Amino acid sequence: MNGNQDNLQGPAPLPGEPSPNQNWTPQQPSQTPPPIPPTPPPAPSPSIPSFEPPKPSGVGAPPPPDIGIRTMASDLSSLKSSGGLEPKAKTFRPEDFSTEAVFKPSEGDSEQNMNQPGGSHKPLYIVFGIIGFVIIAGLVIYFFVWPLIKSPVNPAPVVDDNPPVVTEPITPAAIVHKSFFTTPAASVVPMNLSNLNLAEVSSALNAAAIGISQGSLAEINLTVNSIVPESSDFLSTVFPQLDKTILASNFERDFTVFVYRDGNGSWPGYVFKISDTGVMDRVATPFKAIVESSTNLGDLFLTDVGKQAGDFKDGLKAGESTARYVSFATTGASFNYGWFGNYLIVSTSFNGFKESLKALGLSS
Repeated sequence: MNGNQDNLQGPAPLPGEPSPNQNWTPQQPSQTPPPIPPTPPPAPSPSIPSFEPPKPSGVGAPPPPDIGIRTMASDLSSLKSSGGLEPKAKTFRPEDFSTEAVFKPSEGDSEQNMNQPGGSHKPLYIVFGIIGFVIIAGLVIYFFVWPLIKSPVNPAPVVDDNPPVVTEPITPAAIVHKSFFTTPAASVVPMNLSNLNLAEVSSALNAAAIGISQGSLAEINLTVNSIVPESSDFLSTVFPQLDKTILASNFERDFTVFVYRDGNGSWPGYVFKISDTGVMDRVATPFKAIVESSTNLGDLFLTDVGKQAGDFKDGLKAGESTARYVSFATTGASFNYGWFGNYLIVSTSFNGFKESLKALGLSS
């Protein structure tokens, strides 16, 4: 029974396990700290993978493949060797990589550069240096080079040993009037004008005619502000269509003015002379064309003589010269002109025309 009872108490405990009949006290966990995990190894630096060709086995293994890669250096070398026809890839085997050196920056070098004073600021120094150089160069060009380009130094003037002689225009001397009449007129009347125009000339000649006796010829010494006028100025005033330059280069500067008085009225006239260097044909042809086509001949008379009667005709002959004339409505009024010798005679009366020829010593 005892033995069965012992058996009834259950199976025997396992080794290390408390018996159910014993007072079991749980064991406290040990206070030993957990182990420190191992430090992971540093990441491997990137490198070109190396290829190990497979080891030959008993059965013949195939040869390693050739790998083709193109680089700029290989293309240049290929072009050079092929004469520039076509670049070709450079072939190599994987085991060739195991012989090439791989660049691995050392940690010490980078830390050393960072620890050096100013090591990380070198690029800024270079930038500031370039900017400063550009500014200084610009100032030098602006203040020193540009003024020389903009205003080049003029070479020293060449002194001419024989400079041209500058001649100032010569002002002609005042005219000293001298009458063209070889036989003096019955009287000489001076008349001074303030302006040279037909209105003042007619007024002065009318005033001078008051003291002239009937049937006589009087010479009028005209002046403008006490200066004897030029013949070219007077002719261009009476006949504005005439070229003053041609007149001045062919006529003498002085001229003679006269007034003849008869029973029909007072008739003015004028005498001009071709100069020693003048040519009569240069003024005779334009004078005839302008005078004989003019419609203002009545302005030369001292009074209103009415309308022109007809056209110009041949008139008085003296030697080989023939005068031309045209009559007007008033009795005794006619416009006469003619070239006799070197003289051009203009008269507003046929009788006055004849008396002027006598005073010049020309027979009619």
